[in-house]
Amino acid sequence: MSRSSGTKYENFIHDYVEDNQKKFMEAVRYLREKGYPTVELSEEELHMLLSAYLTACFEPIIHDYDDVKIEKYLNTVQKFFMPGWLKIMGVK
Repeated sequence: MSRSSGTKYENFIHDYVEDNQKKFMEAVRYLREKGYPTVELSEEELHMLLSAYLTACFEPIIHDYDDVKIEKYLNTVQKFFMPGWLKIMGVK
């Protein structure tokens, strides 16, 4: 990821965000149809949040941390972001 400039993987995180964005919006629509009180979120807002989240998830790997640190840091990222994702999706 840190040495992908000029390759087909150069925009990997951005492409991954866009793929996840489509799936997330489908999930929110489904939850809304089932009566869950989801938050109204524009495509742009979701893109920004997913970019922040997925970039944070890949940071320990990009910086070549050892497995122990990667697991610790990813747990921290999950604890930080999960309450927000659950609120957006209307899950308590």
